[in-house]
Amino acid sequence: MTLEIFADSRGPDVCRSCGATIEWAEVVTSGARMPFEGGIVVRAVQPSLIDGGRTIETVDTDDSPVHWMTCPHADTWRRRKVAADRRERQS
Repeated sequence: MTLEIFADSRGPDVCRSCGATIEWAEVVTSGARMPFEGGIVVRAVQPSLIDGGRTIETVDTDDSPVHWMTCPHADTWRRRKVAADRRERQS
């Protein structure tokens, strides 16, 4: 699967659950931040056509796996998000 991310949104980090090296990036279509395993491997770059616009990079998840697919503690984070979403709807 390929995803488009904003080049200026990338940043290194460490998974708070398993300690793995990850890199965060903002997905163009959803605006959500997504954690990738290790360093992101860019397949293609689309420079902005607008002066001062954001450069878009294409990433293949076969080369740069999304960390929640491999993190041994991913279910813990999913449950937290589901619970938070439920609380927000009840407010």
